[in-house]
Amino acid sequence: MKRKFIPSILLALSSQFSLYAQQVMVAGPGAVITVQSNASMYVEGGIALDDHSKLYNEGSLTVSKTGTAAADFIEAGSSPYNHGNGKIIFSGAGVQKMHSTNQFGQIEINNGGLYLGSDANALRWVLNTGNINTGSYSAIVLSADADALIAGSGNEGFAHSWVNGNLRRYVDPKNVNSYFLPVGNIDKPFPARMDDLSANPLSGIRFINASFQSISGDDRGLKIAMPGKACTSVNETGVWQIVPDGVPVGGNYGLTFFTSGFNLLNSLEYAIVNRPAASYQAADWMIPVGEPLTGLPASDLARKKITSFGQFGIGVITRILPAISYTDPLGSKSLRVYPNPVVDNTFYIEYSGSALSAVKLLGTDGRMVACNYLVKKQGHVKVTLPAFLAKGIYTLEVETEKGLQSILISLQ
Repeated sequence: MKRKFIPSILLALSSQFSLYAQQVMVAGPGAVITVQSNASMYVEGGIALDDHSKLYNEGSLTVSKTGTAAADFIEAGSSPYNHGNGKIIFSGAGVQKMHSTNQFGQIEINNGGLYLGSDANALRWVLNTGNINTGSYSAIVLSADADALIAGSGNEGFAHSWVNGNLRRYVDPKNVNSYFLPVGNIDKPFPARMDDLSANPLSGIRFINASFQSISGDDRGLKIAMPGKACTSVNETGVWQIVPDGVPVGGNYGLTFFTSGFNLLNSLEYAIVNRPAASYQAADWMIPVGEPLTGLPASDLARKKITSFGQFGIGVITRILPAISYTDPLGSKSLRVYPNPVVDNTFYIEYSGSALSAVKLLGTDGRMVACNYLVKKQGHVKVTLPAFLAKGIYTLEVETEKGLQSILISLQ
């Protein structure tokens, strides 16, 4: 790899300037690089700035990866300063790295992925292709304007470029009504949007930290009761972390979660659930204050007038079913299942008049689920379900000499 060294001089660009081939531009101690307004600088390779060098950019600086060699932006300075209002563009087919504690005017992503070696600060971000992979650092949007973070051409809904890790957005709820939070994991985007901020503005906060991550813990101890319904589990795809820099002293907001990346069933209802940011206890999940209560996966889940922050997940809602007495139309013989909802993975079947042939349990996808049953005595059966079986609605099929009978049961 070739290295182009800029010694302790002033390099001022007022027109097109390009560096070609696989080069690394190294700015030595005392060097000052200035890209003036309407000027552009194009480097096919990386840029390395010494601790005592400076870069001032009011134009356009492109760091392009065109081959197998690294094309990174590495800045060794320990005293943060402002690079100016210009833009830096990361482009190419491969991944690139960025390390800088300084402030940029605009960062544009158009590559195979950008990996951060420090927090990355910019007034404005434009995402075209390639994820921003933050690790333990953050991609920070310093401007509180609604359009300070946008999806570029061809990246509708942030489908091809999003933040895999930590996103920080500065907010102005009094004057800006909505902020998009394009977060996700390494494989898929799971964006969220804060809405209705100006109706009753949050006060006492400067920025929001957002991310999408794996869910901690399991559903044991989850108890959220609603009239005629209950939240029996939280979708295991993941959860959003939405946390402000301080505790709001007033106001509320709305949230919309875009659920196309989730495996949701149109036959079930869902609700946004919330618990403290550091919690891994299922018992801490709750329905946050706000409206509406539940929704269907056909439309993205939204909730208004929320006052809490922390973890947000997609809760699965099931109807609470009473103990069922079923009359067999063939033999006019009764069939009873209890308790229903099922707790502790055990329930009982009572029947009369016909010999029992088989007991089957089917999931919502129609597939048979393994279960054990024991005929305690004529007309009385104990059914034991596997401990790993997910909570939700199942179909119980009971076959006797008189025919097949189907009953819905709820596992909690």
